[in-house]
Amino acid sequence: MNYFTNLHLQTVFQDDMTNILSLISPTFDSDVITGLIKLAISSICTSLFPSALSLGIPIMIFLLVLEKEDNVKNLLQVNGLREVDYWISFLLWNFMILSVTTAIFLLAGW
Repeated sequence: MNYFTNLHLQTVFQDDMTNILSLISPTFDSDVITGLIKLAISSICTSLFPSALSLGIPIMIFLLVLEKEDNVKNLLQVNGLREVDYWISFLLWNFMILSVTTAIFLLAGW
């Protein structure tokens, strides 16, 4: 585009090269556009990151209340599950969900 703009300017200002050098042709740099897109994505992810991480605790509390309501832990203890195994699996599952959420937001903000 810059080449064609300069050709047009040379035909308009045939011998006066100082006027051609003083004009700026309107072109867009693709690196600027990709930089703006990356900046927009990272700013969105940065603003959503704390809210996404803070959702882990309410979900964990909701699961505890749901367990108390349905008495799932008591049923599992009757069937032979130890209480330590229940809490280890509960914490590992919630840690895995929190890790996946964190990884997604970190990769999106990269």
